[in-house]
Amino acid sequence: NFINFTFSVINSVYPDYQYSFRDPYAGSMRMSIAIMVVLTPILIGLARKMHRDIRDDAERSNIWVRRWGLYVTLAATIVTLASDLIALIYRFLGGEISARFVWKVVILAVLSGAMWLYTHSELKGTFSASPKKGLMTSIALGVAMIIVVIVGMSFIGSPSFLRQVKDDNTRESNLATIQYRVIEFYRNNGELPISLNKVTEGNPSAMVLPVDPKTNAEY
Repeated sequence: NFINFTFSVINSVYPDYQYSFRDPYAGSMRMSIAIMVVLTPILIGLARKMHRDIRDDAERSNIWVRRWGLYVTLAATIVTLASDLIALIYRFLGGEISARFVWKVVILAVLSGAMWLYTHSELKGTFSASPKKGLMTSIALGVAMIIVVIVGMSFIGSPSFLRQVKDDNTRESNLATIQYRVIEFYRNNGELPISLNKVTEGNPSAMVLPVDPKTNAEY
């Protein structure tokens, strides 16, 4: 989700009309932020509890399930990052602008290094042996989440702003519907309607004309 979020930011900063589908509601970025905001504190809390348990009983650090779990997680992460890198190279060779490609590769490189460092530290028991390092890591992740939310809101806009965008898009759709009904009336009657109410009169198949989504006022 962090990769999805940063890639969305990069796509917004360096738009490429050939490779960009602009979602006016920023659905992908909103979902990534929501998932990270909820899961990051949960994972931090679970990790800190695990480290406390290991400090109380050092033998737990050598349980095979835990060590294999770390190796499997690291392997899955490598596969995911490699897949993302393959997709980036494929799109770059297909003509995507260089700035987007370079920054995305930098993000993958930094994240790969962070994942390797974290897993290596877990296997060595660094966080369990040093509560201060575990606390600093948790604080760093918390600060990173705050930055993600702030940056995300600066690109997405506030919830009230998105409501306005949705209302405007609905108004555009409504006006297109009314335009179609007016043209249909002209084709059937050879003249323009005196008012919009005339559009639906005497036409059993005509739909009720839409109204403003916020005020319910007629157009």
